[in-house]
Amino acid sequence: LEGIIICSICQDVLMDPVMVKKCEHAFCRSCIVPWIEKDRTCPEDRAAVSLEDLGPVSRALRQILGQLPVRCPEAGCGDIVRVESLEVHREACRETRIECSKCESKLSKKESVEHNCVAFLKGVIAANELT
Repeated sequence: LEGIIICSICQDVLMDPVMVKKCEHAFCRSCIVPWIEKDRTCPEDRAAVSLEDLGPVSRALRQILGQLPVRCPEAGCGDIVRVESLEVHREACRETRIECSKCESKLSKKESVEHNCVAFLKGVIAANELT
């Protein structure tokens, strides 16, 4: 089962999976598209492929993948959710990184509650003066 649900490129659980129609090997969309654009082969069997050769994985595989438990990838979170719920969780996760619309600092949603742009920018200026 591991060879079916793990992307051989990133070695993680398949996310937004697609398969090469000719050989039925499955990969994360974000992994296989740049691979094909660069190498034009299937990473598994090295058969020639193009982006047009990609298609959806089976409904059965999507259902299996959707039920798998995964850890939230946001640093500091650690929550375990099902793959099918991961995007909803990340939207609500207090550890999700966002960019302040005023000073462009990157911080977690939790940090954004008490974020002070002036203090952040003073820190940036002070750091630049040291270099």
